[in-house]
Amino acid sequence: MEHARIESIHATQFLLAYICPSNQCSDCPEGRDPDTQCQDCLSDFFGSNCNACGDCHRGKCKDGMAGDGSCVCDAGFTSYSNCTDCKSGYFGLDCAECPSCNGHGSCQDGLSGDGSCVCENAFDAATYCSDCLSGYYGAECVLSCPRSGERVCSDNGVCDDGIDGLGRCSCQEDYVGLSGCRQGR
Repeated sequence: MEHARIESIHATQFLLAYICPSNQCSDCPEGRDPDTQCQDCLSDFFGSNCNACGDCHRGKCKDGMAGDGSCVCDAGFTSYSNCTDCKSGYFGLDCAECPSCNGHGSCQDGLSGDGSCVCENAFDAATYCSDCLSGYYGAECVLSCPRSGERVCSDNGVCDDGIDGLGRCSCQEDYVGLSGCRQGR
């Protein structure tokens, strides 16, 4: 004890005396700081009455006499939940920032989200929605390459697909056609 002195009065009794320099030892109400003669709040207490802060989980309370007891959350967490949920656009237990889905999809966000993109139209999640799935082309990835059933270019060629693609087939040897590859002569 930094400011205390123990004296022996009898073999079984002790006297405990506090040394209070500058009359700093005050009997303050709960939440008040004795080092400031009860004029300020202790850490994690707020307002003119020095009320106890709530649990801010992944953040810190706005404490002190000027504080309002609200939570200031760590990056990615939202204060409406006392810093227990992710803000929109953040995912996982640590509320990491979602990657960009390039304006063609949305991130699987929230505590249970995995940060992957769910893409619009036929955009490819593996490219974070920046290009079309194989077999699709055009700026919005809504145009389908020529097919015979599910077989792009009749399985006898390769489609010029992707955002910058034209949807034409480049056929294998002995096959012809821009809109489907059929056996030539």
